[in-house]
Amino acid sequence: MHRAADCVVVQTEPKRRVATALPWGKSMLRRAVWWLLAFAGTFGLWMLFVDKAALHEVITGLGGAALAATGSEVVRGEEHPRFWPHARWLLELWRVLKDILDGCVLLARCLIRGCPGILRQTRFDVGGDDPTSAARRALAIAFGSIAPNSIIIGIDHETGLMLVHLADRAPLPKIARRLGALP
Repeated sequence: MHRAADCVVVQTEPKRRVATALPWGKSMLRRAVWWLLAFAGTFGLWMLFVDKAALHEVITGLGGAALAATGSEVVRGEEHPRFWPHARWLLELWRVLKDILDGCVLLARCLIRGCPGILRQTRFDVGGDDPTSAARRALAIAFGSIAPNSIIIGIDHETGLMLVHLADRAPLPKIARRLGALP
């Protein structure tokens, strides 16, 4: 307490925030709402799928919807890399159909002749940590692994190498080359 002229100045502690009505805060309320939405959506889909309201179907649906909603919230709560693909990369998907047909023919020949699969390393332009580069890498792995004659195992960011399993001496998937694999 300080005295200055005729007034008294009293120093007090800063005001403390009063606890909200919900002790777990807005973020938990938001997560609960998303959980309920996921639960209702998956349960509704289950009931449409089974097309009857028998007790055992309802109980199974409730349990499955609870598991699905919980799994959805666990995944939603994690930090994921951003994914921002270019539209032209997504339009490449139609070309994958030809790769699937070519891969089936090649794989049938390999099964008849008994040729072994091979692991091949190839250079890959990994880019940076930006969402566009992450999308290009993810699409190269996904699109390059659709055809039955090739599986892209992974891309090493440090060395810039992509590891691919190919049937016999199959060429590297064209889609992987268009998305950054270097010959």
